[in-house]
Amino acid sequence: MSSTPMASPTSTSVALAAAALLSVAFLYTRKAKRGGPSVGALPPGPKPVPLIGNIRDLTIKELWLPAMQWCKQYGDVVYLHLFGQGLVFLNSPEAAFDLLDKRGAIYSDKPSFVMAGELCGCKNMVAFTPYSAQSRRQRRLLHKAFGLPVIPSYHPLIIRETTAFLRRVVGSPGAYGRHLRRYAGGLTLSVVYGYEAGGDGVDAPATIASAEGNGNGNGNGLGPAPGGVGAGSGLASTRTGDPFLDLAEECVSLLSEKIASGGGVWPVDVFPALRYLPEWAPGAGFLKDAKRWKRRMEEFVEGPFGWVRRGMKAGSYKPSFCSNLLEDRALEDAAAIRAGEGEKGGVMQGAMQGRVWQDGREKEEKEEREREKEEFEFDLKWAANSMYSGSIDTTITTISHFLLAMLAHPGAQSRAQAEIDAVVGGERLPGFEDRERLPYVEAVYREVLRWGVPVPLNLPHRLMEDDVETLYPEPDAFKPERFLADLEDKRAEGEKTEEEREMERRRDPKRYVFGFGRRQCPGMNLVDSSIWLVIACMLATLDVSKAVDERGNVQEPERYPKYETPNTTVHPTSNTSNIQEKFKTQLLLYARARCLEFGGA
Repeated sequence: MSSTPMASPTSTSVALAAAALLSVAFLYTRKAKRGGPSVGALPPGPKPVPLIGNIRDLTIKELWLPAMQWCKQYGDVVYLHLFGQGLVFLNSPEAAFDLLDKRGAIYSDKPSFVMAGELCGCKNMVAFTPYSAQSRRQRRLLHKAFGLPVIPSYHPLIIRETTAFLRRVVGSPGAYGRHLRRYAGGLTLSVVYGYEAGGDGVDAPATIASAEGNGNGNGNGLGPAPGGVGAGSGLASTRTGDPFLDLAEECVSLLSEKIASGGGVWPVDVFPALRYLPEWAPGAGFLKDAKRWKRRMEEFVEGPFGWVRRGMKAGSYKPSFCSNLLEDRALEDAAAIRAGEGEKGGVMQGAMQGRVWQDGREKEEKEEREREKEEFEFDLKWAANSMYSGSIDTTITTISHFLLAMLAHPGAQSRAQAEIDAVVGGERLPGFEDRERLPYVEAVYREVLRWGVPVPLNLPHRLMEDDVETLYPEPDAFKPERFLADLEDKRAEGEKTEEEREMERRRDPKRYVFGFGRRQCPGMNLVDSSIWLVIACMLATLDVSKAVDERGNVQEPERYPKYETPNTTVHPTSNTSNIQEKFKTQLLLYARARCLEFGGA
């Protein structure tokens, strides 16, 4: 059955430019210092106006629109000048990969965002930290916990949340959006903090539990904000009945829809002196917003981490990113203390001078251990929060685009379902062990990432010419087949030429969806595994089709999807669709049994 092609939610060059902006290609080249580049050495771009530079060429909330035009006029690398600072746009895969991957050592820094970093209190999040000792410490923690060899240890949690998500969708398919948010938030809270969320995400009670508990025995001690979640923020909130989920949903929305909207560039970032305006001054409303948002972001950082610390102190906690690293640190500290005591035992303590010297040394070592412990816990709590903030929206937007793609391309859905049926049959759900045997499902997953990149600055409202035909022929068409040649190539890596290996790497959309070079998302392996399993299991158990209205008319999905806000991540509006249960009885029972096997309800 053929279907009307739906335009890509974002053309690939826009996505690459935006991913580059958010990953570091939003490169501020500071005022030229000694030996700085000459004007002739700078990339081409629109002619700046004296003093103010290219400020009139920029539309802060829609940077992609002028960027696309500049790409056609000036080439892959475009330079603008803003009040003594440089702004560089990368508008092709080649430019992004060559600069951000191959020369990542000098392109890994981040600009200082006055609004997001200082005024809203997000400067210690991994996404906002400059390339420094702090950012390297944070990323080491994340790589230690979420490196590829460690991911199988999270499979039970992913399976539990995936099967619970399927049961919720089967129970009330019309509320799949809320179920999806519940899945993404619940999985991340479990992995990062060892916290099992309460509430079912549908028609949850209006009250949130007090410090005594939230109804599931967690006793997290986190109460609601005055007026409830989202009060005063202007954001829509889906109450889940769980305090951490509600707080997290509000704060992630604040980040993507408010704080980091449009690339996180506010007037105060261009004119830092604006931060000193009195709050009552005309145009200073952003200062009041920032103060309110900062309070909520601090709760978001401190609340779940404090819950982990209290649980560990009481001896009642579950393994998680935070608890595992805190345990490792405690063991390292204990070993260091024992080593110091052993050294002390071998030192002559007879002379008073020796004792005084030893006491002074012990005091310095103790103070150093305390300083390092505080630094470690500070880095850990911000890395944990960054993991949550960075993964939940990517998960939600990718799966939303998957549903949109299946709605518009039933042929791709049918082919993927047939592959799953042939490989796993109707007796069980697909699992991680089946991934290599499901190349078309993998191709669908990769095409969803490419076709609906989760993190552009914003999206065009009309189809735009794409400039990457050499990388992705017909880039605006949804064609999973474009990845099959790579996925079905059974040659060993050593049997391929360097050019073949490089082109295969560049064609993999995970190379740019999760960022570039040293600023690549450190949680990408976890997100990759969880999204793939959800897509595979939804294909195995559900049919997505176009809805029919009360008059019998088929409701076509929008050719150019509208987007609700100019936020950092893109959420398609709820296109009317019909989600039908494809479950056989044994599959539904299997899903529940698998969920219970891993501790789910």
